Amino acid sequence: MDEAVAHYEAILELNPNDNQGLRYALLGCYLQTGKHEPARQLFRRYDEASAFMAWSRVLERYLSGNLVEAATELRNARKINPHVQDYLTGKKKVPKKLPDSYSPGQASEAIVCCVEIGLAWRQHKDALAWLKQEHGSGYLQHTVH
Repeated sequence: MDEAVAHYEAILELNPNDNQGLRYALLGCYLQTGKHEPARQLFRRYDEASAFMAWSRVLERYLSGNLVEAATELRNARKINPHVQDYLTGKKKVPKKLPDSYSPGQASEAIVCCVEIGLAWRQHKDALAWLKQEHGSGYLQHTVH
């Protein structure tokens, strides 16, 4: 994992605009290994409203022990892409064949997001249990259109 992180970081130094989207895999690595400050630095560096960042923020806040902010980030993440929660909690299965592309806010983005950061969530079973507990809390208001 440390070698992968070093490679991702080196590539981001060479390609700071990150048109390859490696920041998402790097976020997953940071969260998986409990490197909260480097994850926060990525949030600041790439300030964007993507499912990848939003759902990573939820996990980072939870792992940091700030459940109030984690709940706030969860509400925001649900607005950005409500489909992610179903894949993270196992309500829906990530398909074996991944989408060729994805659209923001759609299930395709949720699938790719779970590929990038899902292992970090699964690594922290208490965070997943919290997410499942929070599943009903405001969930319907963000998924019913």
